[in-house]
Amino acid sequence: MGPTQAEEGVRGPLSPKLVGLVFVVLLVAAWTPAALAAQTQPAQSSAGPLPVRPLFNLALSPALYSSVHGHDWYYSFQAFRYVPPNETPRVIWIAKDVIFNNTGLPYNATVYVPPGNYSLMLLNLSIREAGGPQYDRVVEVFANGTPLLWGSTQEILNSTTAVDVTFFENLLRGPVRFQLLLPNWYVPSIHITGYYEANLTLLLYNGTPPAGLPNVFIPLFVNKVGYSTVSLNAYEDYAEQQVMIPNGTYRAWLVLYTKGNAYDEFWYTNMPAVRYVKVYYNGLLAGVVNPYETIYTGGIDLFWWRPVTSVNTLSFHMPDVVDLTPLLAYGLNATIAIRVADLLESAQTMGVPGGAFNWDIAGFLALWVNESNPMVGATALRAEATYHDTGPLLLNYGYAGLYFDEGASYLINYTSELYFEHG
Repeated sequence: MGPTQAEEGVRGPLSPKLVGLVFVVLLVAAWTPAALAAQTQPAQSSAGPLPVRPLFNLALSPALYSSVHGHDWYYSFQAFRYVPPNETPRVIWIAKDVIFNNTGLPYNATVYVPPGNYSLMLLNLSIREAGGPQYDRVVEVFANGTPLLWGSTQEILNSTTAVDVTFFENLLRGPVRFQLLLPNWYVPSIHITGYYEANLTLLLYNGTPPAGLPNVFIPLFVNKVGYSTVSLNAYEDYAEQQVMIPNGTYRAWLVLYTKGNAYDEFWYTNMPAVRYVKVYYNGLLAGVVNPYETIYTGGIDLFWWRPVTSVNTLSFHMPDVVDLTPLLAYGLNATIAIRVADLLESAQTMGVPGGAFNWDIAGFLALWVNESNPMVGATALRAEATYHDTGPLLLNYGYAGLYFDEGASYLINYTSELYFEHG
C-alpha cells in the first residue's frame, strides 16, 4: 500500500489549475442537502461509535479540506451500522490520543476488562490525520495476539469504525494485552508528512450473551512483537505451526485474515491471477480460502474516492472461516499450515523478483471446549480433498493487451464421528 509510480506523479505541489478544481469540488460538496448535513457532527474524543455518514473523498491534505469546510469531522466507509441496546455502555479505554508518526511499532496496553455478561461488545477505533497528506496505512488491533480488526486508514481525512467483538467475549475478560498497529512512514520528498492520532475503546453492553460462543482462542503465526502475522512471498509461500488442541474440543474453527501487498496488492491483474490460500491439517488439505479484494485507489483520480466499495474495503476486512471439526478425528496434536498459490509462477512469468509478490496473513483457532467431557475416540468416515489450477492458458494478444483464461477448482469433503466420554 506504499506509493506507486502513478501515485508519486500526483503527490507533488498542486498546480493552480488543480487547486482550482479541488476548490470547486469542495464547494459542491459543501452545498449538500440539509438531510445529509444533519448527519454530520464535529470531531470529538467520543467513546461511542461515531455515526456513519456520506463521504466526499479527495486525495489532498486534510488541512486544506478543513480550511474550506471549517470543520474536522470523522467519516466512515463502514457499510452497515450496529444497533446497540437502548442503554449506556460501560466504556473501557484502550488507547487515548496515541500518536503514530514515523514508526512501524505497535502501541501496547494491558487493560482490565471486567468479567460479566454482555449482550454486545463493540470495538470503536477513531483516527485523526494531521500534519499533511498520507497514504492509506495498515490498521490492525490484537488482543493477546489474536486479531480483532484488520483494515486500513482511508488515506485522507479522519476515519472511524466500529467492530462487533462479542464473538471474543471469553477472550476479552480480566487483564488483556491489546496491541494497536498503525505503521506510518514519512516521505518528505513527495510531501507525505502526515501523522495519525488514534483513540480505541471497548464498549460493553450488559445483557445475556449470545449462545454458543467459543471459549478458547489460540493465535497462529505469532511474530516476535507478540501478535499474529506471517509474511509470505514467492520464495517462501508456506508457513506452519504445531498446536496442541485441548481434549474436550467439540468444535474447531480456523479464522484467517489475508492481505496482498506490493505487486500482489492487485493480484487479480497479474498472471497467473489465482491466489487461493490453501489450509492443511496434519498434511491434509482442510480448506481453500479465496481472498477478497480490498481496493486502495490511491487518489489517482479525484472521483475514484467514492463510498461505492464493498463491506470488506477500507473500514475493516472480514475474515474467512475454515471449519476444522471433522479433522479432529486425525489427532489433537495438529500441524496447521497455509500456502498461497501461484506466487512463484507469477514472479517467473512476469519477470519480477519474487519478494515483490507478498502476503500478510493472520489467524487464530476458535475452539469450543468442554474439558469435563473429553474425547475418547474418533472415526473418519469420509476424506475427499482435491485442488486443480489450470494456470494461465494463453489465447492471443489484442489491442488492449494479452488475453488469457485461467481456472481453479477444489473439492473438500470430510465426515467424521467424534466420541466423547459423556456423549
